[in-house]
Amino acid sequence: MIRFFKHQNQFPRFKSRKNPLQSIRLKNNNNSIRFEHNKLRLPRFGLVKYKDNRKILGDILSATIKYENNRWFAVLNCKNVPITPLPKTGDNVGIDLGLKDLMIFSNGEKRKPITRLTKIEHQIARLNRNLSRKVKGSKNFIKNVKKLHKLYNKVFDIRNNEYQKLSTKIIENFDLIGLENLSVQNMIKNKRLSHSISQISWSKLIDMIKYKAQWYSKKCIQISKVFPSSKLCSECGYKKEDLTLTIREWTCPECRTKHDRDINASINILNEAIRMNNECTAGHVGI
Repeated sequence: MIRFFKHQNQFPRFKSRKNPLQSIRLKNNNNSIRFEHNKLRLPRFGLVKYKDNRKILGDILSATIKYENNRWFAVLNCKNVPITPLPKTGDNVGIDLGLKDLMIFSNGEKRKPITRLTKIEHQIARLNRNLSRKVKGSKNFIKNVKKLHKLYNKVFDIRNNEYQKLSTKIIENFDLIGLENLSVQNMIKNKRLSHSISQISWSKLIDMIKYKAQWYSKKCIQISKVFPSSKLCSECGYKKEDLTLTIREWTCPECRTKHDRDINASINILNEAIRMNNECTAGHVGI
């Protein structure tokens, strides 16, 4: 606003009350943002109850209060947060991502998607059908919207909780994690798979693994998008050009090794990640 009156900016743009995301940022001046008696003290708001068992570490710089999907959040920006690196395990892993199996590890382990979301997604679909038949702005319309928000929040909380646990477990057990770099925007163009790809939220899980690896002094390497992880034989390096998505198992014509498509891809991802890590290490040593 001040920059506008100094003729440095254009007209200020105010947020619409109809916007589902409302937020305000508060600075921590003279310790105005602090915890008191299991409550959070905020300037302009006073003492506010909150639901969270986590202990806030470091010094609070600011707080962003936002209203989203009928819920209030306080996002605290902190500095001097103590992070202790995790001990090295000596194990590395390559991870292939999929729809039938959420994660396929190079050691042969497979992680299934979250199955308990299916029932909630059916309820969301039913409520959306009901919403389309109601008069916009009516009491029944508003009630239906509130029910939908409640289910969307439930899906978000379940997925976030599961992905936080899974990403932490991966970081604790492995020193180097190889991941494929997916072109999600191109993949969702497939109408048959677009809904499943959007719901499974690979990018959210990958982001968690990447920032936790940086926190705890582990390495996370994403290979190139054009790397043919599924088509290469992990034993001899033979490339099967005619491999289609319908083929889930294949035998290498050179070394006669029988491959599970996804496990073979995860092994190739690990080998490529190790190669890229070695090249990067050698480059730093040369400098």
